[in-house]
Amino acid sequence: MTRIVMDLDKRAAFHFDTLNTPPRLVVDFSDNVNFLRKSTKDFTGRVKSIRYGDFNKDTNRIVFDLNKPALVKKYFHIPASGKNSAHRIVIDFLDDPNPSIASKQPEFKTPKIINIEPNVLVEQRADRNLPTPKPKFLTKSYQKTYLIVIDPGHGGGDPGAIGHNGIQEKHVVLSLAQKIKTKLESTKRFKVYLTRNTDHYIKLRERFRRARDVGGNLFISLHADKNPVKSVRGASVYTLSETASDKETARLARQENNAGVVAGVDLAIEEDTVANILLDLVRRETLNESKLFAEILVEKMRDKRIRRLNNTHRYAGFAVLKAPDIPSVLIEAGFMSNPDDAKLLQTKQYQEDMAEAIEQSIHAFFDRIERLEKQ
Repeated sequence: MTRIVMDLDKRAAFHFDTLNTPPRLVVDFSDNVNFLRKSTKDFTGRVKSIRYGDFNKDTNRIVFDLNKPALVKKYFHIPASGKNSAHRIVIDFLDDPNPSIASKQPEFKTPKIINIEPNVLVEQRADRNLPTPKPKFLTKSYQKTYLIVIDPGHGGGDPGAIGHNGIQEKHVVLSLAQKIKTKLESTKRFKVYLTRNTDHYIKLRERFRRARDVGGNLFISLHADKNPVKSVRGASVYTLSETASDKETARLARQENNAGVVAGVDLAIEEDTVANILLDLVRRETLNESKLFAEILVEKMRDKRIRRLNNTHRYAGFAVLKAPDIPSVLIEAGFMSNPDDAKLLQTKQYQEDMAEAIEQSIHAFFDRIERLEKQ
């Protein structure tokens, strides 16, 4: 992961494009800006040179010439506040493993080129958690692809719920996760990361930590419930409860290692009160997006005639839902303790229907997010 940090003297809307012939990252600012940070050497080897100048009378352009085509994973703006007097733009990118030649590339002209030492920092941040940003301050350029993290519950020595015929939850949810992955990746709009692709156990908090490490845009944990009352059956969707999330926010705020970056905000450089407020704002936004996805999913399940519990969207303090900056849901695909559900969960048709409902929900969710961001 390579991180570009641009400290500006004022707030300015920006737009970026990645181009592949030749490889470069182009960032346009809608106003004349000055860079405040001293430049440093790029130790990552991804950036060959940097150029800066006027694109037209209303736009400044900065061009990062790259050694390989790039894939932007996240980008965000940190407004000037407190100790930080600069408006900071951050862009994180990787080498693009599957570059395509753009059919239409923006016109490039820089009549006033400044030899490049444009006071921009380029550094490698592979050792940092780089969470999904929530950039609400600026007009955005949308990602071409989104990274969906699918978390098949249990695994290894933890079989999860066991059906009356001996089928284990861990196998059912892994099979379902693989079907969802296949469907999503076939659309080319999404990339999918499975927290486990084999039968092994992962600690609960490690699951959402992995989602943050890879820069996930949405986290879905898959389970199949059990209940002492064997007649109970049907699917349900959980998001984090306000009470549980408030406790998690307090825990995060108390940690000494608050140097972790959350949604683009380095809490270590903020005063305690400000850090708590910023973390709370991020958490609330994430909860709202989680609820939005859950509501869309319930509708898609209904469309697919998937049997559901009453009050299908529920709230709980599941540990895997506690990433403060990634929309997260936990799906109970049915009840292993119910003989009919246990049998149904193993069928190809039911898994296909559930996978399709989830895929359609993910499309609808990001469509909605993009429409909101255009407003």
